Amino acid sequence: MNALQEKKKTNANTNIGFLPTLIIIFVSNDTLLFGTNSIRYFFWIHVGILLILFIYLTWNTKRISSNVLCFLLLLTTMMILTFVVNQDNEVIKYLYNAFVILLCGLFCKKVKFQDFFKAYVNIVSYIALFAIILFMLWMVAAPVVRLFPSITNESGIRYYFAGLGFVEELNFGVLPRMYGIFREPGVFTCYLILALIMELYFTEQLNIRAVLIISLAAILTFSTAAYILVSILLVGYFTKQLFGSSHKNKKVFRLLIALVILIMTVFLLIGPEKIFGIVFNKLKVENSSRDSRFGSISANVQIFLESPTLGKGWEYVEDKFVYFASLGTYRGAHNTNTFLKILAIYGVAFFICMIVTTYIFFKKESR
Repeated sequence: MNALQEKKKTNANTNIGFLPTLIIIFVSNDTLLFGTNSIRYFFWIHVGILLILFIYLTWNTKRISSNVLCFLLLLTTMMILTFVVNQDNEVIKYLYNAFVILLCGLFCKKVKFQDFFKAYVNIVSYIALFAIILFMLWMVAAPVVRLFPSITNESGIRYYFAGLGFVEELNFGVLPRMYGIFREPGVFTCYLILALIMELYFTEQLNIRAVLIISLAAILTFSTAAYILVSILLVGYFTKQLFGSSHKNKKVFRLLIALVILIMTVFLLIGPEKIFGIVFNKLKVENSSRDSRFGSISANVQIFLESPTLGKGWEYVEDKFVYFASLGTYRGAHNTNTFLKILAIYGVAFFICMIVTTYIFFKKESR
Protein backbone atom coordinates (compact mmCIF):
# COMPACT_ATOMS: atom_id res chain seq x y z
CA MET A 1 0.00 0.00 0.00
CA ASN A 2 2.81 2.38 0.89
CA ALA A 3 4.57 1.59 -2.42
CA LEU A 4 1.36 2.37 -4.32
CA GLN A 5 0.90 5.67 -2.50
CA GLU A 6 4.54 6.58 -3.12
CA LYS A 7 4.13 5.83 -6.85
CA LYS A 8 0.98 7.99 -7.01
CA LYS A 9 2.82 10.80 -5.23
CA THR A 10 5.74 10.54 -7.67
CA ASN A 11 3.38 10.63 -10.67
CA ALA A 12 1.57 13.66 -9.20
CA ASN A 13 4.89 15.52 -8.75
CA THR A 14 5.90 14.66 -12.32
CA ASN A 15 2.58 15.98 -13.65
CA ILE A 16 3.05 19.20 -11.65
CA GLY A 17 6.38 19.68 -13.45
CA PHE A 18 5.13 18.68 -16.90
CA LEU A 19 2.60 21.46 -17.59
CA PRO A 20 4.77 24.45 -16.56
CA THR A 21 7.71 23.00 -18.52
CA LEU A 22 5.50 22.47 -21.58
CA ILE A 23 4.19 26.04 -21.39
CA ILE A 24 7.65 27.58 -20.99
CA ILE A 25 9.03 25.63 -23.99
CA PHE A 26 6.04 25.92 -26.31
CA VAL A 27 5.38 29.66 -25.86
CA SER A 28 9.05 30.65 -25.63
CA ASN A 29 10.15 33.60 -27.73
CA ASP A 30 12.71 31.15 -29.16
CA THR A 31 9.83 29.72 -31.21
CA LEU A 32 8.64 30.83 -34.63
CA LEU A 33 5.04 31.28 -33.52
CA PHE A 34 5.68 33.47 -30.47
CA GLY A 35 9.18 34.81 -31.12
CA THR A 36 9.79 35.80 -34.73
CA ASN A 37 6.25 35.70 -36.08
CA SER A 38 5.59 38.70 -38.33
CA ILE A 39 2.25 39.08 -36.50
CA ARG A 40 3.56 40.75 -33.34
CA TYR A 41 0.37 40.15 -31.37
CA PHE A 42 1.68 36.64 -30.73
CA PHE A 43 4.49 38.03 -28.57
CA TRP A 44 1.93 39.58 -26.25
CA ILE A 45 -0.07 36.33 -26.24
CA HIS A 46 3.16 34.69 -25.10
CA VAL A 47 3.52 37.26 -22.30
CA GLY A 48 -0.12 36.73 -21.27
CA ILE A 49 0.30 32.94 -21.05
CA LEU A 50 3.48 33.32 -18.97
CA LEU A 51 1.66 35.79 -16.71
CA ILE A 52 -1.08 33.21 -16.07
CA LEU A 53 1.64 30.65 -15.25
CA PHE A 54 3.29 33.19 -12.93
CA ILE A 55 0.01 33.73 -11.04
CA TYR A 56 -0.53 29.97 -10.80
CA LEU A 57 2.97 29.34 -9.44
CA THR A 58 2.66 32.26 -6.99
CA TRP A 59 -0.64 30.93 -5.71
CA ASN A 60 0.66 27.38 -5.29
CA THR A 61 4.12 28.13 -3.89
CA LYS A 62 3.94 28.19 -0.12
CA ARG A 63 7.44 29.39 0.70
CA ILE A 64 10.58 30.63 -1.04
CA SER A 65 13.90 30.39 0.76
CA SER A 66 15.72 33.58 1.74
CA ASN A 67 18.71 32.56 -0.43
CA VAL A 68 16.55 32.39 -3.55
CA LEU A 69 14.85 35.70 -2.71
CA CYS A 70 18.21 37.42 -2.14
CA PHE A 71 19.54 36.10 -5.45
CA LEU A 72 16.45 37.25 -7.38
CA LEU A 73 16.68 40.65 -5.68
CA LEU A 74 20.38 40.90 -6.55
CA LEU A 75 19.74 40.22 -10.24
CA THR A 76 16.82 42.64 -10.51
CA THR A 77 18.79 45.34 -8.64
CA MET A 78 21.69 45.04 -11.10
CA MET A 79 19.23 45.28 -13.99
CA ILE A 80 17.68 48.44 -12.52
CA LEU A 81 21.15 50.00 -12.06
CA THR A 82 22.03 49.24 -15.69
CA PHE A 83 18.75 50.79 -16.81
CA VAL A 84 19.23 53.97 -14.72
CA VAL A 85 22.94 54.53 -15.42
CA ASN A 86 22.51 54.13 -19.19
CA GLN A 87 19.25 56.12 -19.25
CA ASP A 88 17.92 53.34 -21.47
CA ASN A 89 14.68 53.76 -23.42
CA GLU A 90 13.97 50.02 -23.71
CA VAL A 91 11.80 49.88 -20.57
CA ILE A 92 9.74 46.93 -21.84
CA LYS A 93 12.83 44.72 -22.22
CA TYR A 94 13.94 45.36 -18.62
CA LEU A 95 10.45 44.69 -17.27
CA TYR A 96 10.22 41.51 -19.35
CA ASN A 97 13.65 40.30 -18.16
CA ALA A 98 12.78 41.00 -14.52
CA PHE A 99 9.48 39.15 -14.97
CA VAL A 100 11.25 36.12 -16.49
CA ILE A 101 13.77 36.04 -13.62
CA LEU A 102 10.97 36.04 -11.02
CA LEU A 103 9.09 33.38 -13.00
CA CYS A 104 12.22 31.21 -13.06
CA GLY A 105 12.60 31.58 -9.30
CA LEU A 106 9.02 30.39 -8.71
CA PHE A 107 9.41 27.58 -11.25
CA CYS A 108 12.58 26.27 -9.60
CA LYS A 109 10.92 26.34 -6.20
CA LYS A 110 7.79 24.53 -7.34
CA VAL A 111 9.25 21.89 -9.69
CA LYS A 112 11.79 19.35 -8.46
CA PHE A 113 14.93 18.80 -10.53
CA GLN A 114 14.24 15.18 -11.50
CA ASP A 115 10.62 16.03 -12.39
CA PHE A 116 11.87 18.86 -14.58
CA PHE A 117 14.46 16.67 -16.30
CA LYS A 118 11.89 13.98 -17.06
CA ALA A 119 9.32 16.48 -18.32
CA TYR A 120 11.85 18.40 -20.42
CA VAL A 121 13.29 15.30 -22.11
CA ASN A 122 9.82 13.92 -22.85
CA ILE A 123 8.56 17.19 -24.33
CA VAL A 124 11.64 17.80 -26.47
CA SER A 125 11.58 14.15 -27.60
CA TYR A 126 7.98 14.49 -28.82
CA ILE A 127 8.79 17.75 -30.62
CA ALA A 128 11.83 16.04 -32.18
CA LEU A 129 9.79 13.00 -33.23
CA PHE A 130 7.18 15.21 -34.89
CA ALA A 131 9.94 17.16 -36.66
CA ILE A 132 11.43 13.89 -37.98
CA ILE A 133 8.01 12.79 -39.30
CA LEU A 134 7.58 16.20 -40.96
CA PHE A 135 11.06 15.90 -42.51
CA MET A 136 10.24 12.46 -43.94
CA LEU A 137 6.87 13.71 -45.21
CA TRP A 138 8.60 16.55 -47.06
CA MET A 139 11.05 14.12 -48.64
CA VAL A 140 8.35 11.77 -49.95
CA ALA A 141 5.31 14.03 -50.35
CA ALA A 142 6.27 17.74 -50.36
CA PRO A 143 2.91 18.81 -51.93
CA VAL A 144 1.13 17.47 -48.83
CA VAL A 145 3.26 19.67 -46.55
CA ARG A 146 2.44 22.67 -48.74
CA LEU A 147 -1.22 22.23 -47.79
CA PHE A 148 -0.47 23.23 -44.19
CA PRO A 149 -1.13 26.83 -43.07
CA SER A 150 1.76 29.20 -43.67
CA ILE A 151 3.50 31.55 -41.23
CA THR A 152 5.83 34.38 -42.21
CA ASN A 153 8.65 35.46 -39.91
CA GLU A 154 9.98 38.99 -39.40
CA SER A 155 12.42 38.56 -42.30
CA GLY A 156 9.60 37.68 -44.71
CA ILE A 157 10.46 33.95 -44.96
CA ARG A 158 7.46 31.62 -45.25
CA TYR A 159 7.05 28.35 -43.36
CA TYR A 160 4.46 25.59 -43.49
CA PHE A 161 3.18 25.17 -39.95
CA ALA A 162 1.78 21.90 -38.57
CA GLY A 163 1.22 22.72 -34.92
CA LEU A 164 4.13 20.86 -33.34
CA GLY A 165 6.57 21.74 -36.10
CA PHE A 166 7.10 23.49 -39.40
CA VAL A 167 9.15 23.38 -42.58
CA GLU A 168 10.71 26.31 -44.41
CA GLU A 169 9.29 27.01 -47.88
CA LEU A 170 11.77 25.34 -50.23
CA ASN A 171 12.12 24.23 -53.82
CA PHE A 172 11.30 20.60 -54.54
CA GLY A 173 14.26 18.28 -53.92
CA VAL A 174 15.97 20.64 -51.46
CA LEU A 175 16.80 19.10 -48.09
CA PRO A 176 14.80 20.77 -45.31
CA ARG A 177 16.58 21.52 -42.05
CA MET A 178 15.00 20.51 -38.78
CA TYR A 179 13.32 23.41 -36.98
CA GLY A 180 10.90 21.73 -34.59
CA ILE A 181 8.78 24.62 -33.29
CA PHE A 182 11.75 26.97 -33.04
CA ARG A 183 12.83 29.99 -35.06
CA GLU A 184 15.95 28.39 -36.55
CA PRO A 185 17.77 25.02 -36.54
CA GLY A 186 20.52 26.40 -34.28
CA VAL A 187 18.00 27.25 -31.57
CA PHE A 188 16.38 23.81 -31.88
CA THR A 189 19.89 22.38 -31.51
CA CYS A 190 20.28 24.13 -28.13
CA TYR A 191 17.08 22.50 -26.83
CA LEU A 192 18.10 19.09 -28.23
CA ILE A 193 21.60 19.26 -26.75
CA LEU A 194 20.25 20.20 -23.32
CA ALA A 195 17.78 17.29 -23.50
CA LEU A 196 20.62 14.93 -24.48
CA ILE A 197 22.75 16.15 -21.55
CA MET A 198 19.85 15.58 -19.17
CA GLU A 199 19.12 12.09 -20.47
CA LEU A 200 22.74 10.92 -20.53
CA TYR A 201 24.09 12.62 -17.41
CA PHE A 202 21.21 13.72 -15.16
CA THR A 203 18.38 11.16 -15.22
CA GLU A 204 18.52 7.98 -13.18
CA GLN A 205 17.23 5.55 -15.84
CA LEU A 206 18.56 5.70 -19.41
CA ASN A 207 15.80 6.00 -22.05
CA ILE A 208 17.26 4.56 -25.27
CA ARG A 209 14.31 5.69 -27.40
CA ALA A 210 14.67 9.30 -26.25
CA VAL A 211 18.43 9.35 -26.96
CA LEU A 212 17.89 7.93 -30.47
CA ILE A 213 15.12 10.40 -31.34
CA ILE A 214 17.04 13.40 -29.99
CA SER A 215 20.26 12.33 -31.75
CA LEU A 216 18.48 11.79 -35.08
CA ALA A 217 16.75 15.18 -34.84
CA ALA A 218 20.10 16.84 -34.07
CA ILE A 219 21.66 15.19 -37.14
CA LEU A 220 18.80 16.40 -39.34
CA THR A 221 19.16 20.01 -38.19
CA PHE A 222 22.40 19.96 -40.23
CA SER A 223 23.75 22.38 -37.63
CA THR A 224 27.53 22.48 -37.28
CA ALA A 225 27.23 22.90 -33.51
CA ALA A 226 24.88 19.91 -33.32
CA TYR A 227 27.36 17.60 -35.04
CA ILE A 228 30.25 18.76 -32.84
CA LEU A 229 28.38 18.72 -29.51
CA VAL A 230 26.44 15.49 -30.05
CA SER A 231 29.72 13.77 -30.93
CA ILE A 232 31.42 15.10 -27.78
CA LEU A 233 28.50 14.12 -25.52
CA LEU A 234 28.14 10.61 -26.92
CA VAL A 235 31.87 9.88 -27.00
CA GLY A 236 32.23 11.16 -23.43
CA TYR A 237 29.26 9.10 -22.25
CA PHE A 238 30.33 5.83 -23.88
CA THR A 239 33.96 6.29 -22.79
CA LYS A 240 32.83 6.70 -19.20
CA GLN A 241 30.35 3.81 -19.31
CA LEU A 242 32.43 1.28 -21.22
CA PHE A 243 35.94 2.03 -19.93
CA GLY A 244 35.53 4.05 -16.73
CA SER A 245 32.97 1.92 -14.93
CA SER A 246 33.32 -1.56 -13.49
CA HIS A 247 29.59 -2.23 -13.96
CA LYS A 248 28.77 -2.79 -17.62
CA ASN A 249 25.15 -2.01 -18.45
CA LYS A 250 23.52 -3.96 -21.31
CA LYS A 251 21.44 -0.87 -22.11
CA VAL A 252 24.62 1.04 -22.94
CA PHE A 253 25.71 -1.62 -25.47
CA ARG A 254 22.24 -1.66 -27.04
CA LEU A 255 22.26 2.13 -27.30
CA LEU A 256 25.72 2.12 -28.91
CA ILE A 257 24.72 -0.46 -31.53
CA ALA A 258 21.43 1.32 -32.27
CA LEU A 259 23.19 4.69 -32.68
CA VAL A 260 25.79 3.25 -35.07
CA ILE A 261 23.03 1.68 -37.22
CA LEU A 262 20.96 4.89 -37.12
CA ILE A 263 23.86 7.18 -38.13
CA MET A 264 25.03 4.83 -40.90
CA THR A 265 21.47 4.62 -42.29
CA VAL A 266 21.07 8.41 -42.38
CA PHE A 267 24.45 8.92 -44.05
CA LEU A 268 23.79 6.19 -46.62
CA LEU A 269 20.32 7.52 -47.50
CA ILE A 270 21.33 11.18 -47.82
CA GLY A 271 25.00 10.81 -48.73
CA PRO A 272 28.07 11.73 -46.64
CA GLU A 273 29.29 14.36 -49.13
CA LYS A 274 25.92 16.11 -49.19
CA ILE A 275 25.66 16.12 -45.39
CA PHE A 276 29.20 17.35 -44.76
CA GLY A 277 28.77 19.96 -47.51
CA ILE A 278 25.71 21.41 -45.76
CA VAL A 279 27.18 21.15 -42.25
CA PHE A 280 30.83 22.19 -42.61
CA ASN A 281 31.20 24.18 -45.85
CA LYS A 282 29.90 27.27 -44.03
CA LEU A 283 33.17 27.29 -42.06
CA LYS A 284 35.21 27.65 -45.26
CA VAL A 285 33.40 30.54 -46.96
CA GLU A 286 32.03 33.89 -45.84
CA ASN A 287 28.36 33.65 -44.85
CA SER A 288 25.92 35.27 -42.43
CA SER A 289 25.81 32.23 -40.14
CA ARG A 290 29.56 32.17 -39.55
CA ASP A 291 29.76 35.96 -39.30
CA SER A 292 26.96 36.04 -36.71
CA ARG A 293 28.78 33.49 -34.52
CA PHE A 294 32.20 35.14 -34.62
CA GLY A 295 30.81 38.67 -34.77
CA SER A 296 28.85 38.03 -31.58
CA ILE A 297 32.11 37.31 -29.77
CA SER A 298 34.11 40.33 -30.93
CA ALA A 299 31.24 42.84 -30.86
CA ASN A 300 29.96 41.93 -27.39
CA VAL A 301 33.44 41.96 -25.87
CA GLN A 302 34.19 45.40 -27.37
CA ILE A 303 30.87 46.80 -26.10
CA PHE A 304 31.52 45.30 -22.66
CA LEU A 305 34.93 47.01 -22.45
CA GLU A 306 33.23 50.40 -22.84
CA SER A 307 31.37 49.87 -19.55
CA PRO A 308 32.56 46.73 -17.71
CA THR A 309 30.77 47.26 -14.41
CA LEU A 310 27.11 47.77 -15.37
CA GLY A 311 27.18 47.18 -19.12
CA LYS A 312 25.80 49.40 -21.87
CA GLY A 313 22.13 48.42 -21.68
CA TRP A 314 19.68 47.03 -24.21
CA GLU A 315 19.29 50.10 -26.41
CA TYR A 316 23.02 50.64 -26.98
CA VAL A 317 23.81 46.97 -27.63
CA GLU A 318 20.98 46.56 -30.14
CA ASP A 319 21.78 49.82 -31.93
CA LYS A 320 25.57 49.38 -32.06
CA PHE A 321 25.98 45.62 -32.44
CA VAL A 322 26.25 45.61 -36.25
CA TYR A 323 28.78 48.46 -36.15
CA PHE A 324 31.04 46.70 -33.63
CA ALA A 325 30.73 43.41 -35.49
CA SER A 326 31.86 45.14 -38.70
CA LEU A 327 35.00 46.38 -36.91
CA GLY A 328 36.00 42.73 -36.69
CA THR A 329 35.29 42.37 -40.46
CA TYR A 330 32.11 40.38 -39.72
CA ARG A 331 28.81 41.18 -41.42
CA GLY A 332 26.52 39.25 -39.10
CA ALA A 333 23.45 41.18 -37.98
CA HIS A 334 22.36 38.73 -35.29
CA ASN A 335 23.67 38.68 -31.73
CA THR A 336 23.72 34.91 -31.16
CA ASN A 337 26.00 34.52 -28.12
CA THR A 338 23.67 34.60 -25.11
CA PHE A 339 26.24 34.82 -22.31
CA LEU A 340 28.38 37.46 -24.03
CA LYS A 341 25.24 39.43 -24.87
CA ILE A 342 24.42 39.40 -21.14
CA LEU A 343 27.98 40.59 -20.47
CA ALA A 344 27.61 43.51 -22.90
CA ILE A 345 24.15 44.51 -21.69
CA TYR A 346 24.40 44.08 -17.90
CA GLY A 347 28.11 44.04 -17.14
CA VAL A 348 30.54 41.71 -15.39
CA ALA A 349 28.71 41.15 -12.07
CA PHE A 350 25.49 39.97 -13.72
CA PHE A 351 27.52 37.86 -16.16
CA ILE A 352 29.46 36.16 -13.33
CA CYS A 353 26.19 35.36 -11.53
CA MET A 354 24.86 33.63 -14.67
CA ILE A 355 28.07 31.69 -15.32
CA VAL A 356 28.63 30.57 -11.72
CA THR A 357 25.03 29.52 -11.02
CA THR A 358 24.84 27.64 -14.35
CA TYR A 359 28.03 25.77 -13.43
CA ILE A 360 26.75 25.02 -9.92
CA PHE A 361 23.49 23.67 -11.33
CA PHE A 362 25.22 21.28 -13.74
CA LYS A 363 27.80 20.25 -11.14
CA LYS A 364 25.19 19.56 -8.49
CA GLU A 365 22.73 17.60 -10.64
CA SER A 366 25.07 15.64 -12.90
CA ARG A 367 25.77 11.99 -12.25
